[in-house]
Amino acid sequence: MPYYFSGTNSVAKGWVWTDDGILTDLWFYLDGILMKEWHYDGGNIVVFEGGLKVTFDSSHFPNGTSLQVKIKGRNSSGAVAEATGYAPVNNRVVGFNHPEFWHPGKVGTNELVAQMNWLNYNFYIQTNNWGPAEITYGLASASIYYVNSHGSQNTHYTAFSNQENEESYIFADILSDTTLNLNHNYEYYRSALNGSGTPPNNSSAVPPIHFAQLDFCESGGSWYSPPPGSNLFSTLLIPCMDFYWPGQWCPNQAVLTWKAYTDAWTTENDVWWIFSEMKLGKTAKQARDKMIQYSSASMKQIRISPTGDPGSFVYLTPDMTSRVPVWGDHNTRIKGAYTNSVLLPSTFWWY
Repeated sequence: MPYYFSGTNSVAKGWVWTDDGILTDLWFYLDGILMKEWHYDGGNIVVFEGGLKVTFDSSHFPNGTSLQVKIKGRNSSGAVAEATGYAPVNNRVVGFNHPEFWHPGKVGTNELVAQMNWLNYNFYIQTNNWGPAEITYGLASASIYYVNSHGSQNTHYTAFSNQENEESYIFADILSDTTLNLNHNYEYYRSALNGSGTPPNNSSAVPPIHFAQLDFCESGGSWYSPPPGSNLFSTLLIPCMDFYWPGQWCPNQAVLTWKAYTDAWTTENDVWWIFSEMKLGKTAKQARDKMIQYSSASMKQIRISPTGDPGSFVYLTPDMTSRVPVWGDHNTRIKGAYTNSVLLPSTFWWY
């Protein structure tokens, strides 16, 4: 059994064998729901063991559910055997909003909660006095992660940004952590929280982040740098990411960023575009592309400054894809089973 089920790439499986006759029937259940079954067809090919599995979206079940997984088999002698296991469900939205942005249009976390409410997710939202301790606490259970603040390609402010202390900033990686404490950056946080091994069998039993949106200036690289920009904040995808360990891929994990200066007054709009699509089962890339394609002609326009700060703010238009880079797996989903680049699920997937 895995240590937990979290995200749209959750996998449950079971195996049965017999030493008496042949295997004739298999049934596989999640939380008492029959998910898959197999029956011997009477042909020449016989088996003595077999298994079933299903890939599913953990948000079919409420956060905190102790999810029952059961496999049952029957042999040609009529004997029936079954095995049952349990693992907790983790569906959590974690969001941080800078208190300076507490005005209509600027409160990205408000729109985030509005979009993800009633979808079996639990919320941890902070808008005042949040710093390293609160971020570490949030990361320990974040399926979806969101930050609305001031920032750059290698750091963002905390709620303490009006104070001259080391808790004012959170860095992308250890090398850019100017506090030199090696404990105010996402590389350290995610590595320490993961422990050893890879999800969902990592030693800490802390799930990875599946999708993150970083709503602050230049979170995906400086406005003047050539495409594709900077993926320093891909450290949020530790331990499964090609940026951190070259050659490894991060299935169903992505970070959406900005390669421009953002207009805080349209923050709620960009959150609406991304999460109103992703909660319907769209991928990170599909949601990003729809926002870029249609937002400028809608009532939910988005403004950025692609030429510096303060610069001239313009509406996000279809030719600005490079200004909204998505790092990691573009096919990441937060609702509906993960299917990689396949748009329609096979019988191995369950919505």
